Amino acid sequence: ALRYAFQGDFDKTVIALVVACIFDVLDGGVARMLGTSSKFGAELDSLSDVICFGVAPSITLYLWSLNQVGSLGWLAVLGFT
Repeated sequence: ALRYAFQGDFDKTVIALVVACIFDVLDGGVARMLGTSSKFGAELDSLSDVICFGVAPSITLYLWSLNQVGSLGWLAVLGFT
């Protein structure tokens, strides 16, 4: 999603974020079903959530429209993240 956002291809960015949502829903259930859940896996999932649902949408929003308002736009996306 970040790669597409930096390239200005926001349609593909949204698709990548939706795919991230789908995998986020499935990953914990699959890990528990296979009996492979661990503390490290939970921490890695949290890191993935921060990037997929905090950083990527913020950067996308900034590059799509908020970069036109300068520092105020940057402050808004940093506050969200």
